[in-house]
Amino acid sequence: MLHSRQLILFARPALRCVALGVLCLWAGHAQADFLRLSSGETFTGTLVQVKQGLLKFKTSLAGQVMAPMNTVDALESDRPFVLTLQDSSSRYGRFVALDAGTGLQPDGGEAAPVNLADVVEALEVPGGNAPGWKAEASLNAQGRTGIKDSLEPSVRLDLRGPDNGGGAINLNMEVDRADAGQFPAYFRAGAERVPGEGTGLYLSLDSERVTNRALEWRTGLTLGVGRWMHAWNGTPWLLTVGLQPTYERWGLDDLVAAEEVPDTWADRAESTGRLNLLFGARFGVQVGEKTEIGQRFTLAPDLLAPGDWRASSETELARTLSDNLRLRLHLLLEYTSDPLVAPADPWSASLGAGVAFEF
Repeated sequence: MLHSRQLILFARPALRCVALGVLCLWAGHAQADFLRLSSGETFTGTLVQVKQGLLKFKTSLAGQVMAPMNTVDALESDRPFVLTLQDSSSRYGRFVALDAGTGLQPDGGEAAPVNLADVVEALEVPGGNAPGWKAEASLNAQGRTGIKDSLEPSVRLDLRGPDNGGGAINLNMEVDRADAGQFPAYFRAGAERVPGEGTGLYLSLDSERVTNRALEWRTGLTLGVGRWMHAWNGTPWLLTVGLQPTYERWGLDDLVAAEEVPDTWADRAESTGRLNLLFGARFGVQVGEKTEIGQRFTLAPDLLAPGDWRASSETELARTLSDNLRLRLHLLLEYTSDPLVAPADPWSASLGAGVAFEF
């Protein structure tokens, strides 16, 4: 393991690093789905779903359009859907325009014609690229384990959108409970670029601070490749692998100042630079009409210190309440083989529940 006090100059402006990553990754243009009815009316907006042969399409001007599928003349979407046809068969892909009408194009495959009148159900695949940019803010009650367990209100902001290269950009930030120091007691932020379909560039920048675990800062930059795979009736899996240089600083000064650990732990701090080989896997699945489950796994062995590694499992359950409102349940489990300072526990857990609003 390589220890370096000088690397603290990199940790303090971690927020600025994340902001720089956002600027580097930002390259998106707003896109829209397209709908043409047999009456000749055309709309641009967002294809929401097809349920029991009834299409739901959201537009910014006309509001929500609902139409039976046998009245739909043409349909295009920027996101993949799982279709159920009248013969109970399933198909997967994006709606695209063909010379002979409308087709369905799976990731990395050829578009094949589809009879829109035969479509009984079309549900968006969680994790597919959304047209344009979406923003979501959520207010949660978050319980976390650590040297001192805590239950705090938490605010989270998520941004999602496409980029010029055909991929997608995901940005997120979560904070809770300001302490006497310069930053919140808990802070986690990330910016990532994932491929839109097939195999492509994967890039991410992550930073976090969890003082009740004695983690003052961890900042890492990952460069690698990602590949979308589809199994289980079209459920999308994103597999990623890359190199991740990381800086970590662990200390107990914040907990001593908050009188949560004895003064004898004051000035206990260690910092290190790591070079991780980062493996990741995630998937999203629709359960019924209004419920989604997302799962993400990461494994990061340290190439400079054999035997040291980190792992995490992140689960999110979301229940739609309306077009813009949903309930959110979030569980995060983490393991760090070498937390650098005692009495930090290698294991940690975070469980939160709240309400998310998309705008």
